[in-house]
Amino acid sequence: NLLLPNGGTVEIVDAPSYNAINATIGSGFSCAQNVRLTRGNYLAFVTDVCKDTVTAVKYKTGANVIVLGTAYGISQPFAAVEQPNAVY
Repeated sequence: NLLLPNGGTVEIVDAPSYNAINATIGSGFSCAQNVRLTRGNYLAFVTDVCKDTVTAVKYKTGANVIVLGTAYGISQPFAAVEQPNAVY
């Protein structure tokens, strides 16, 4: 499946045809810009550039796990990945 950040939502688009939105995950985004999955596809990290936050979302259920922002020392995040596969 394709994870597509689309402003206030993160949409899951069906593979392999990529012609239908299957579901959305997470909530509370203003400007979702980047989505990265953990190695086991358990969590998705969604970067919201308007709020300067990274939200960890359960990939299968879509539930928010935690929102990381200034209280966690986050400032102007672009993307987040799980170690050790932090390759850009």
